[in-house]
Amino acid sequence: MSVARYGILVASVLLIAGCTASGSDVTPEADAGFPIIDEGGCPPVLCTGFGYVCREGRVHERVPVPAACDAPPTECPDGIVAYVCTLGCVEGSTDPGDPFALCAESTLPRVGTPCASDDDCTPSAPHMELRCDTALGTCTQQQPEVCNRTDDDRDTLVDEGCTCEARVVATIEEPVSPVESTMTHDRIALLAMSGDRSTARVHVIDRDGNTVYEVDDIPFAARVQRVGDELVVLQHDPSTGRTSLLRLREDGAHQTVVLDRTPIGGSPFVLGDERGWTLLLHVNGRIGLTRHSLRGERTAVRVATEMRTLLLASSDGAGGVVAYADENELPQIAWLDDRLALHPIASGGLSAGTLDAAYREGEHVVLATDPRATPRIFRIGTTGTLVEERTIVPPRRPVELTRLALEPATGATAIAFTTGGELTVARYDEAGEPVDVPVLTDAQPYLAQAFGYVGGALRLVTAEQDGSGIARWRVIDPCVPLP
Repeated sequence: MSVARYGILVASVLLIAGCTASGSDVTPEADAGFPIIDEGGCPPVLCTGFGYVCREGRVHERVPVPAACDAPPTECPDGIVAYVCTLGCVEGSTDPGDPFALCAESTLPRVGTPCASDDDCTPSAPHMELRCDTALGTCTQQQPEVCNRTDDDRDTLVDEGCTCEARVVATIEEPVSPVESTMTHDRIALLAMSGDRSTARVHVIDRDGNTVYEVDDIPFAARVQRVGDELVVLQHDPSTGRTSLLRLREDGAHQTVVLDRTPIGGSPFVLGDERGWTLLLHVNGRIGLTRHSLRGERTAVRVATEMRTLLLASSDGAGGVVAYADENELPQIAWLDDRLALHPIASGGLSAGTLDAAYREGEHVVLATDPRATPRIFRIGTTGTLVEERTIVPPRRPVELTRLALEPATGATAIAFTTGGELTVARYDEAGEPVDVPVLTDAQPYLAQAFGYVGGALRLVTAEQDGSGIARWRVIDPCVPLP
């Protein structure tokens, strides 16, 4: 039980002890500091049994709420889903502090379980093929066979089932600091910052690393984003609150749209559609939302009190999906309309993980990972409704960082995983099983910045900077067919 919840429980016991059947024996002087809510002077009490409860295979958080003083405390109501059990849980079972403890898979062998032979590690928790490391005396992860010229699964066969391997398509050096990159259906944008960070440059390339165009000396560049099939550089001056959008055309031309009366804040994101722009940025510990016309005039503004931290924003040019942490630091996924209203899609169970999003015509897809749970895919329709939620099997654990790509024609998912500093790419079938899993041995020291289909080919962009200050972008084809 956390310290905060222990404090609430102690306070609840003290408050309950102070109430009498009639409430007439308690006076404001006797309970100085407690709020008085009725004529009898009885202070409020909290419901009982907060923690976690199983409902139809999902673990819900029980929310502590005030209960009436003239009635016995009741059980706390069910709140958001904190964890989804793979093997289910006993209906109505509770736990005061650990949502995973209610799941059936929590009792199965996992990494670290004591063992003497492989039999002690079987059956294992879902999606965890374990073997017994007799030297350590504990169960360890059974490594799947991946395309790295090594017998990973120790079956005397090397790279069986592999159909492809990775190759570096292009290496691009920049005398500036790499910030981030993004992709459209035919272009890759690389955003890098000058040494004094006063200006930035955008280098736009094709899928093979050939330069399409460059834009230099961009002031106050904060982020490069894909909005629909357009590249947009956000320019934001946090000292004045002035925000501009630098719209990059396919032919290299660019247009600046100054957004009217934007708040003073930081870390901006932008969503766009055929009617205008929505700017999201951190303002005094909250998220400020402003709506603008296509020419930049502000048409609406509000502070989203339900949003504490913005995690990502993805816009297909017709609407937007956002992920954010709420007041309880629990991640939420929602659809944001042009009236600045949030429509919940999914929540909970992602508190220690990472999020990424991708889209193609007709759908958004959000990937959510958590070190304790199986990664989940959320497919979201054009109106912001949840179409499908399913799990996928990571090729290696624990998952530290992910990038998501969607095959334009079929919607098949490909995911770039970072595990132990190594980049691994897996393409998935409809059942959520990996089809091929090449290991990017050449990309191990680098940070994965963008992942997607460009010109019909899957591409991964990584970045690194050496001691001399030279930045290197690498464009990688993660799956070249083997001869």
